[in-house]
Amino acid sequence: MVEVPSDDERSREELPFANATKLVPVHKQFRVWIGGVAVLGAFVALIVILPGVGNQPPTPPAPTSSMPSLSLPPSSSSIPSMFPSIDPSGNPSHFPSVSPSSNEELQQNALFELSNVLANENWTKNNGWGSSSSNMCSWYGVVCDTDGLDIFVTELNLAANNLTGNIDDASLLGNLKYLEQLDLDSNSIVGNLTEFSFNLIQFSNLKYVDLRLNELTGSIPPEVCDSIEGVDLRVDCNIECDCCSHDVLCEEECSDVPGWHNYFGEAYDCAWYAASDVRCESLGSAYENDGHTANTACCVCGGGTRGFKSSPSSAPSSIPTQSPSVSQ
Repeated sequence: MVEVPSDDERSREELPFANATKLVPVHKQFRVWIGGVAVLGAFVALIVILPGVGNQPPTPPAPTSSMPSLSLPPSSSSIPSMFPSIDPSGNPSHFPSVSPSSNEELQQNALFELSNVLANENWTKNNGWGSSSSNMCSWYGVVCDTDGLDIFVTELNLAANNLTGNIDDASLLGNLKYLEQLDLDSNSIVGNLTEFSFNLIQFSNLKYVDLRLNELTGSIPPEVCDSIEGVDLRVDCNIECDCCSHDVLCEEECSDVPGWHNYFGEAYDCAWYAASDVRCESLGSAYENDGHTANTACCVCGGGTRGFKSSPSSAPSSIPTQSPSVSQ
């Protein structure tokens, strides 16, 4: 006998097949998985990349103007002034302000300063002095030398030229470091030689300095003499100086008083008394000789007038020409 399943049993047997018809096809499931992985990968990439992007500086916008760019003019401090400079006292300088950039400019500025200090407008001869457009070697009293590249001031010969002013202010002469000769003899310069003399130490080539017949005071310190050994330094005989030429220029000598006559009224010159010591002893007393006696009027009798030996001419040994004096 064959058993026929009931309706409940039949329905339980058919249920798995009924549910099987509702499953998503495999190819669709595969697409879903692929899409999910793609979304997840994109999300991870954003997390990694975006922080680095945020740290980059923004790109500046491209210029929209077609106008050419303009450069600013140079600073005014780099342009030499064409107007007189003003010193701290408020007085305008006689010369244009120049920023020294070479040995030649340094030396020229030193000469400018010297002429200001010693009042060059009152000099007897001041040809070229104060002109920034002319060669300093053409200025009166300036002598130059050259090594083929640069020009060096080697001599200043300004004797008997009506120089005035205070030499204490001439420290800028240190920029004339190639100076060999400085002749300021027979002027009206004032100042303290003690202070000024220390400037002479800077000149390693110095050979000759003449500062006589001015109105200078003080002395030349021994330490300065030690530093400028070999320099022919000439100052007035009343200036204490161990290294000056006092032994040659400052020896006392006796000058006979002209027109002297003895007490007999005889106009014997001093040479007559020199012929015999007895003459000076026996006939030397006299009167009415402008206050002089034989003992003060004739050198041979121990008289006469005392003074220093005549010094060499105060004028420079050679007159500087007005054309550049540059030896090759």
